[in-house]
Amino acid sequence: MYTVQGCLCDAGTRDCIDQSSGNFNVKSNSAFAICAYTESENVVIDSIRSLSITKGSIGYDVVNAAGAATNPLFTSLSNMGSNREVVVTRMLSIFYGDEGGTSQVQVAGKALLEFASGRMRQLVSLDEVDVRSLQEAGEAGESAFDFDVQLDSAEIDEAGTAAKMSGYAMNVVVMALGMSMVVMPW
Repeated sequence: MYTVQGCLCDAGTRDCIDQSSGNFNVKSNSAFAICAYTESENVVIDSIRSLSITKGSIGYDVVNAAGAATNPLFTSLSNMGSNREVVVTRMLSIFYGDEGGTSQVQVAGKALLEFASGRMRQLVSLDEVDVRSLQEAGEAGESAFDFDVQLDSAEIDEAGTAAKMSGYAMNVVVMALGMSMVVMPW
């Protein structure tokens, strides 16, 4: 069984970015790159079959089950066919609106793998019999991956404060409208 891993990465080099240093956090509405990769030289990523970003009950699909970007205006996929592929998308501002909340989102996806040399001979088991046979196959299976992305916590606090302030402003407007509707009996 071959596995795929994922990480936040540099779109040009496809190298993973170490977020533990705190030097790189994703900003609201900014483009960022997600890499899916396998360490095996025997397989390549044929396609990304799904990719989603979630935070609690909020989430959106970046790539659908057919392997296409759900919104091609702000998401693009690499050509596929290597053991390290990239998806570039934007972090939606909806993830930044909870002051004091978590500053991480989860990225989860599935990748379809195929053998690197196209038609490679593989040992396979035939049902429950101990007989082994050589099979030529192009598809090497599907593997899920997931990882967390650190959001810019300063933007989370700003978005939460802005939402709270707009809520206060709305309450003042509603109170003013309510006061103007009060009919005084003369």
